[in-house]
Amino acid sequence: MKSDSATIKTFVTFRVAGDTLDPDEVTRVLRAYSSHAHRKGERFTTANSAIVPDTGVWLLSTDKIFLSNHFHEHLQLALKILGIYPVDLSGESDSLRAATRCLEIKQFLQDRKLTATLSCFWHGEPRASYPQIPEELSNLFELIPIGLDIDFDRDEAPPRRPRVTLPATPP
Repeated sequence: MKSDSATIKTFVTFRVAGDTLDPDEVTRVLRAYSSHAHRKGERFTTANSAIVPDTGVWLLSTDKIFLSNHFHEHLQLALKILGIYPVDLSGESDSLRAATRCLEIKQFLQDRKLTATLSCFWHGEPRASYPQIPEELSNLFELIPIGLDIDFDRDEAPPRRPRVTLPATPP
């Protein structure tokens, strides 16, 4: 497991949602299994309750399949799973394949009237630097469209206590 000492927790989720969502069809189109999926109105249970959802959801979360404290590794993994990372697993550039895959996903979302969102979560130490989302990725997601939800936060720095010198007590 790789670790970034300034990162406490990080992961990325890719969510597809909509009233007409068929989880099996999304799995086939995205060529990946979900971390969780349900149809609109299909009852499911959580640890605390039973839920009948208002819309269908297909969700892939990297925190369930990847042990790393590096945000960009989670982001790359999600993009590779979706087939839209412009470098194949051997390290060779494959921008044409990635572009074709983006168009396939765009067409699927439009045809089924579904929405997609990539959510990025990162929580770090008090003075850690926030990870950066490449501008090219944001621009690409606007074209597909895939929403980009960013939740980056740091712990607060502990308050600095003023140094107090106590007077010496006489013997």
